[in-house]
Amino acid sequence: MEFKPYNPAEIEPKWQKHWDDNQTFAATNDYSKPKFYGLIEFPYPSGNGLHVGHPRSNTAMDIISRKRRMEGYNVLFPIGWDAFGLPTENYAIKHNIHPAIVTKQNVDHFRQQLKRLGFSFDYSREVDTTDPDYYKWTQWIFLQMFKKGLAYKTTMPINWCTSCKVGLANEEVVGGAVPKNYFPAVEKGLRESMEHGPLAGYPVTGLKAVLYDGSYHDVDSNELSFKMAAAIAYKEGLKNAKPVLLEPVYSLKISVPADYLGDVMGDINKRRGRIMGTDNEGDTSIITAEVPLAEIKTYTMELRSLTRGSGKFVSEFLGYEDVPPMMVDKIIAEAQTKE
Repeated sequence: MEFKPYNPAEIEPKWQKHWDDNQTFAATNDYSKPKFYGLIEFPYPSGNGLHVGHPRSNTAMDIISRKRRMEGYNVLFPIGWDAFGLPTENYAIKHNIHPAIVTKQNVDHFRQQLKRLGFSFDYSREVDTTDPDYYKWTQWIFLQMFKKGLAYKTTMPINWCTSCKVGLANEEVVGGAVPKNYFPAVEKGLRESMEHGPLAGYPVTGLKAVLYDGSYHDVDSNELSFKMAAAIAYKEGLKNAKPVLLEPVYSLKISVPADYLGDVMGDINKRRGRIMGTDNEGDTSIITAEVPLAEIKTYTMELRSLTRGSGKFVSEFLGYEDVPPMMVDKIIAEAQTKE
């Protein structure tokens, strides 16, 4: 018997088209069959296309899924794209293309490559994390976690890649001059140094520190030395960082009888405050304002005095703002006098 040489350029496109046209690998609503769910880690569609790690890991699950189909299972083997993230933004910035356009182009390219490899994915159930119909549910899940106190904001060290501008997993960090076990000592040195800032001695906020170089000696290096090195680097770095003096600002919701509205608004202006709006609830006027904390430390008593005991307010921290230039020198001079 004579066999024709295998010609992939001729045979494979033929069957790949047949699979697409007939939805050969689509899961069905046939509840009489046993079910099997095969899932791979969805790839991130970079501009470089697939690398060898993609088909290597996908092939194993593809083999199992095909075997299950032959055994009579109703197989769900979807494909998707983990397409959100800073890598996409960085690529878009580098090539001056909108991230949405970049993502679509990369996804289309990945899909074409995967189909040419012949994987038996169910493309009718494709998942794209940039699709609003998808991420509205991840946002909903996040909100439920936030309501239960399971999602929160914190500060912690990460393995920051200065090239790709993203955080790396520990196993992705290779090389480097400083052993990882000394990272906590570096962080401690920074945190302790931040408690005393260069301007009037106030704590430093909004600091971003990147450990990108260093040296290490098997005998002489220890945690204390790295802690001290971090403190020295911090002081040197601040010289070039051009720090500014900040003050905490609070949002106030003030409730006063309407007769006192003008007096209270004038008083807020004297306290370097900003009137954000006013409203009425019957005979009561509601003033919303933003005021520096330094101007409202004794505001409870002063508001009662101004309104003959009838005014009240609630406050909420908003954030930090630059101290006005005419006040900076005075604050620094007072701090130096106390020292």
